[in-house]
Amino acid sequence: AALAAQERRDYTRIGLTLFLAALQPASAGLSTVFGLGRPIGEMSAASQTAMTPAGYAFAIWTPIFALAIAYAVWQALPARRDSPLCRRIGWPLIGAFALSNLWMILAQTTENGWHLVLVLAGVAGFALAAFLGARRAAQDYGLVSRWLVAPLLGLLAGWTLPALFVNLAGAARATGAAWWTAEPTAAAMLTVIAAGAAGAALPRLAGRDWWFAGALLWALLAILVGNLGAVSLNLPVAITAAGMVALV
Repeated sequence: AALAAQERRDYTRIGLTLFLAALQPASAGLSTVFGLGRPIGEMSAASQTAMTPAGYAFAIWTPIFALAIAYAVWQALPARRDSPLCRRIGWPLIGAFALSNLWMILAQTTENGWHLVLVLAGVAGFALAAFLGARRAAQDYGLVSRWLVAPLLGLLAGWTLPALFVNLAGAARATGAAWWTAEPTAAAMLTVIAAGAAGAALPRLAGRDWWFAGALLWALLAILVGNLGAVSLNLPVAITAAGMVALV
């Protein structure tokens, strides 16, 4: 009975992972492809802050979506159905993929606000749970997982963590809330410091990971470039972002 129950859980996990991973590109294209709502970029621009990264940074979702779909197919192979690695990270990834889809749908169909911060916090939390869970595993899962699972978990966690702080600043701007302090530049500087410090501290829990660090640097550099004129000119925030890049 216990074996049959485990088998049912495995098939449920595999099916949900396949469905939710494949759904992400469709959710991202809800407005541009299906004509529903407005593009996420428009929503972000309407509540732009000094935390807003240069636009090219969001291209990181392309490899994340591709890796998610590749992982979903890989974990569905008969040889992987009872994989300890897939069981360890499977449900946290399902949570991350489900909330990622929800965030993209809400971002295109509603105004910026605290509900988006809450959903993105869930994405980041589940992504970090999967990332840290895999990093803490003592077993070496082989070449495929090192070049498929490690990039997926590192990029997803390393990007959604700073994205949460960006979204937080945008929601505060959209709702008129004071974040850290009422002065926008000081608020942005403190938020960049919080994002960089959190990102630099987390890998210490599980050892160095270049994928996580790369995604975090990608975000911080895009904030730096954004404040050097790509989005606006704000030298104090740019200098702060450069300091966080050096820290990471």
